[in-house]
Amino acid sequence: MTNLDKYIDKLKEEINKHKDFNEDEIIRFLYLSIAKKITFDVNWVFGNDFTRSSIYYQEDNKELIDKSEKDDKWILICKGIAYILSYVGKQLGINIETIQEKANTWNPYPHVYNKVTKKDGTEYKLDLYADLPKIKMNKRTEFFGFLDYTGPYVFSRKQLEEMDYKVGYISKTKPYTNEYFDLLNYYLQLHDSIIDKMTLVLENPSPDTNLDLGYEERKRYIIYTVQNLLKNSDNNAWKWEWLDCYYFTECGMVPKEIIYIKDENSSCFFEYD
Repeated sequence: MTNLDKYIDKLKEEINKHKDFNEDEIIRFLYLSIAKKITFDVNWVFGNDFTRSSIYYQEDNKELIDKSEKDDKWILICKGIAYILSYVGKQLGINIETIQEKANTWNPYPHVYNKVTKKDGTEYKLDLYADLPKIKMNKRTEFFGFLDYTGPYVFSRKQLEEMDYKVGYISKTKPYTNEYFDLLNYYLQLHDSIIDKMTLVLENPSPDTNLDLGYEERKRYIIYTVQNLLKNSDNNAWKWEWLDCYYFTECGMVPKEIIYIKDENSSCFFEYD
């Protein structure tokens, strides 16, 4: 029995404990559970075109997914993430398909996501890759149950919250972390220097001190956070950039997150870890 088979058996055991889960709640439980097991493939982030082509165009199958596991995590890109969500869903009796966008000159590696067809014939889409950093940070998701990326959305904010309480993603003692950013935004207003503001954001990324983020999840999370918290800064004469860096050790490539920021009077680098 492969590790993937064992994982599916554990999921079935968990779901069987909750006879009151409806079809949408089982899909939600699966969506959130798989996210905890995935980390984005850093070889894709730093790879050249040959490396990316090799990763993207290899056939996603059960054996390949199982071999990708390292340290109890599946190391995947969007294509593998969509495949595993579809494969595991079908083992649970849920009709989840993969959808691949069309390739073109500008996008030789089109994005892959999922579509659910429920037993009553209704459909909606899932993009676990897009939601991965949010789930790792226990935030509200944005791409569970959409018909198009610009909307409409099948589930209301309240419906998703009710599901998340039921499947155990949040609780009264463990709420969404989104509200934390409102507090962080308040403290940002107490600083004038954009460098001080950036320092505050980077030193206080989340109320959760036991984060389980891979390189790509950290990168996307920090970029999203900085863009949202500092977009309305009074200091307009500043810019920042995320630099993808790495070094080699005996164990292989080690990614290093470097952030460069410059304002009117100074500039500095943050080594983010």
